[in-house]
Amino acid sequence: MTLGKVRGGMVSLHKIGASNTLAETAANLTLEERVDAIAHRVEYRRMVDFEDREAIYHLRRKAHSKKNANIEEWAAEAVDDPHEDNSATIGLFIDGRLVGSVKVTVATQAYPNCQSRGFAPDLVDALLDKGGVYIDPGRLVADPAATREFSELPYLLIKIPMLACQYFEAHSCFSLVAANHAPFYRRVFRSKMISGPIWYEPLQADVLLMCGSVDDVRASILKRFPFWKANYLEMRQMFGSFDEWKCIEQSSCIAA
Repeated sequence: MTLGKVRGGMVSLHKIGASNTLAETAANLTLEERVDAIAHRVEYRRMVDFEDREAIYHLRRKAHSKKNANIEEWAAEAVDDPHEDNSATIGLFIDGRLVGSVKVTVATQAYPNCQSRGFAPDLVDALLDKGGVYIDPGRLVADPAATREFSELPYLLIKIPMLACQYFEAHSCFSLVAANHAPFYRRVFRSKMISGPIWYEPLQADVLLMCGSVDDVRASILKRFPFWKANYLEMRQMFGSFDEWKCIEQSSCIAA
C-alpha cells in the first residue's frame, strides 16, 4: 500500500487522496492527520484592500442569512473599519477560495475598543485597567458549504486567535460564543463566563462572554492540538509587523 507522511506518522494516501472531501474520511483519520493532510491547501491572509473587505462582507452575509431573515437590519455589522489601530481581519482560504474569517482585536488599557466591550463595557474596562494584552476574536464566520465539506474547518479558524495570543503574548483571551458552544470553550480553553447570556440578533441566539487565561492553558492546549503551535513566518503573514499596530506601542507585548 502506498503511504504518505504526516506529522502524526504514516497514513494511507488512499485514505487522504481518494476524495476531495476530507470529511468523508473522518472515521479513518485523527483530527491532527486531517489538518495535516489539508495543510498544503490552506492559506491565511490579512484582508486589507477594498476587494478583501467586500469579500468578507459577502461571506458574513452568507454565513448569517440562514439564521436571520432580517439581515439588512444588522448589515453594518458585516463591515469593518479599515482604520482601526488595534484590529485586523484574517481570511482563511482553501484552494484559493475564501471559506472563513476572524476579526482579531488586540485590546489594552490604552486601546480598549473591541467587540466584547460592546456587550459588557464596564466589565471589560475593569479587566483592561489591570493591565496586560487581551485578544478579542470576533465575527468568526465560515462559509456554510465549506463547513459541510471540511469537518476540520472550525479548528482551522480557531488557529487564527491562537496564533494571535502567541504573537502578541496575550495575557487573556475573550470569547463571545453561542451558549451551546460554551462547554467546548470551558473544556478546551478553561474559559469562564463573565457575562451573559445576551441576545445577539445576527445569530438569533443567546451568547455568553467568556474569558480565559492564556498562560494557564497554553502548554496543555498545544500538546493536545499541535497544529495550533506558532510559526513565526505564518504569524507575520497574518498580522504583519508590530510597527503596524499602534496599540502595541503602549503595551508590554514583545515579539516572540
